Formats: sequence, C-alpha cells, structure tokens
Amino acid sequence: MLYRLHLRCDGEMFPDAQGMDLPDLEAACFHATKIAQDIMGEEARNGRLPLTWSIEMEDEFWRDRCRNSVPGRDDCSLANLQSNRC
Repeated sequence: MLYRLHLRCDGEMFPDAQGMDLPDLEAACFHATKIAQDIMGEEARNGRLPLTWSIEMEDEFWRDRCRNSVPGRDDCSLANLQSNRC
C-alpha cells in the first residue's frame, strides 16, 4: 500500500507528493519513526532541537493514519495501530 509521510515544521506542512510503497501500516509507522529519529539526529548535529516537528502519515486513500513527533517517540504502538488511534 502507498503511504505518504508529510513533515510538519513549526506549523508549516511539507507534503510527501510521491509516497512510498510499504507492506502494511505497522511497517509504515516503523518507517515514519525511523525518519523522525534521523531528522532529530541531523538537526541536533546542527545545533537545533526540533521538538515541535512531526511526521504525519496518510495512506493511499488520503486517510490520516499516524503522527510521530520528530524526537522519534514511537506513538504508533501495535495496540494503537490495531485500534486506529495513532
């Protein structure tokens, strides 16, 4: 399934127009968490802590599926995925 991972920085949305084909929602949330951690590491190396940034994920039908803060906290636990609360 196609998932789009949008970056929200200081209130501004940077949309992912292409998206990425991933096997399922759990894999997509894992990928979003990894991206958040990578962004946090890069920004920290540059002397910034983007604590208000987030990755927002939509599926191929443009449904909101998940939101991860850029510090890389995994908000998409399996329990939340199964209940569609992430």
